Amino acid sequence: MSSATCAVSPDSSYLFLKQAIDQATKTLLIYIYDLSAPYLIALLAAANKRKVKIRAMYDGNSGGPAELAALKTVASAKNVKAAPSRDDRAVFTVCHQKFLVIDDSIVVVESANWAKSSVPEIDTAGKFKKGNREWFIRFDDKDIAQWFTTLFDADFNIPASAGAAASSADLEFDDMLVAAAVQPPGKLFGMKNVAAPGGSVTPIVSPDNYLKEVKALLQSAEKSVLLQQQYILAGKGIRDLLEIIADRKSKFKKLDLRIITSATFASGWEGTKKTLKAAGMLDSLKALNPKPFTHCHNKGVIVDDEAVVVSSTNWSENSVLRAREAGVLVRSVNISGYYRDVFDLDWKEGVPADEIDASASVISAGDIL
Repeated sequence: MSSATCAVSPDSSYLFLKQAIDQATKTLLIYIYDLSAPYLIALLAAANKRKVKIRAMYDGNSGGPAELAALKTVASAKNVKAAPSRDDRAVFTVCHQKFLVIDDSIVVVESANWAKSSVPEIDTAGKFKKGNREWFIRFDDKDIAQWFTTLFDADFNIPASAGAAASSADLEFDDMLVAAAVQPPGKLFGMKNVAAPGGSVTPIVSPDNYLKEVKALLQSAEKSVLLQQQYILAGKGIRDLLEIIADRKSKFKKLDLRIITSATFASGWEGTKKTLKAAGMLDSLKALNPKPFTHCHNKGVIVDDEAVVVSSTNWSENSVLRAREAGVLVRSVNISGYYRDVFDLDWKEGVPADEIDASASVISAGDIL
């Protein structure tokens, strides 16, 4: 890897995805939890019209029949399959990954589903629409593309009756807290091609190696640990991560620990506060500002401004131990710096944990994904 293209949602995610998909000339693999935004499906339809061969997997526990119907309009039936998370292919509790492989040479990895809130249709750089905070990254690298193609093929070819996973234990959302006013953030971040001399990429997937690799990453922290997560919920695996952070904080007294999560959903927010209070980290928590953003759906980790995780993996027991998730651990000061700048703005404009409830009201969840 010599460089990567970085982007975030809602700022630049639609144009980022459109640029990548519009470049497809031969093949496109998409492995995603939820696909429901019609304008994103339209990008696949345009690729299909150009004779691009599309193969797709979706999580049948999410959109189900609607997603299948949509994908069958852009790909042949034999090339569309429910992911191995239900019925007689239920190897994982949920298939929650979000990645694309294009022409065997381009890989897109993201925290975002393809829902309206995840990737708002902003077709002009510099414009703003409220949406989720999400991170995206693209590699133009045949070796990385081959790795993710192999993962796609392995899951696509899992046979029937391969196993029956336990039901998902991830948090189900009902009510959400939404600020009455909409206010753009202080800065918008466009997609950016970032040089990464000497950089490296490690694919990290759950349940295979995410926990192992992120533990090792956190154990190396000496200067800073920055977390931007949907939520942080105590459970197997997550307690280990928090214990490592606490240990590094005790050894390096000046370690900068900052945590941003979502306060959109009351149950997730309360669970996060309870978990961090028990870990002695509640004073490091802010909520993502609900005025510019619908929800913090990101799953980002930055350590020492040298390494960054862009992934679909939530910090919950189910996500790290039983779900299929996919992401990358990138070691590059320059690439980490792009996401650090976004994090710093979100922290600056974030709401202290003891103030968030006063700025919001409870309404139904809608289609936030």
